[in-house]
Amino acid sequence: MTELWDPVKVLRLPIYHNCVGWAAHDRKCAGRLNKDNVVQIEAIVQAMSQLLPHSKAVHPLLTKLALCGLCKTFHRDQHEKMIDEWGIVIRRYRAKQAAQRHSSFKQPDQESVSEMQIKPSGSSRSTPERPSPLELHVAEPFLGTIVVQGAHDVHLAEDSLSMSAVPGKYYLVLSGILMAIIVAALIGSPPQLSSLLPTSCIFKGSS
Repeated sequence: MTELWDPVKVLRLPIYHNCVGWAAHDRKCAGRLNKDNVVQIEAIVQAMSQLLPHSKAVHPLLTKLALCGLCKTFHRDQHEKMIDEWGIVIRRYRAKQAAQRHSSFKQPDQESVSEMQIKPSGSSRSTPERPSPLELHVAEPFLGTIVVQGAHDVHLAEDSLSMSAVPGKYYLVLSGILMAIIVAALIGSPPQLSSLLPTSCIFKGSS
């Protein structure tokens, strides 16, 4: 069977099979145990290692261990003391093991929470979309350019002038000028643009 814990290490049993009792000045007894007791102690320790430390079956084994592990000459009367002492040691061992398990379960959760707080969520990042060439073309201001080809190429360009900014009352004037230019181009003698404008008409891009 699998060993669940090490009674020799936890209970601090003498490794050379000496008496488990206490001598004067808080020293362990150096008395050697007989071979029969050593064999029984080894069997008891093996049985205890296959039980959980808090198992009820451990207490009777502690009683047998105290009776077999104490020398008959000086420390047989310490068996009750040793049972109580081992019980305290086992409870401390259980508490320590429980604390270690709790810490091992809790630490990964804290690390994952910290990583979530430090690392920004991938869904929260948004890359601004680049406008399409069509949108860029539409967004540019309209520059009206009129090209008339005939006997002579006539170009009329309105530099940086939006057609929507021209007042409505000048549309008729502009259309008349345009018609005159087209007719003159077809005839072959384009008139001067200034001669077509009335003296009272002053063109303004916007008010």
